[in-house]
Amino acid sequence: MKLLKNNLGYLTLAIGIVFVWRGVWGLADLYLIPSNLPISFIVSVLIGVTILFLHDIRKKDLSELE
Repeated sequence: MKLLKNNLGYLTLAIGIVFVWRGVWGLADLYLIPSNLPISFIVSVLIGVTILFLHDIRKKDLSELE
């Protein structure tokens, strides 16, 4: 029974993540240069890469404190 409860918890979490990304994707389609999709896609990629790069820098800075 505990295994079933854990699996249902993971399934609920996965569904929540999918809905969040669906919402983010929909908002990006509506508001991030909707008249020019190729430029919108490029800007989206650049924003995503920038966020990942900044996160990696912050992670390295935090590991130096240990």
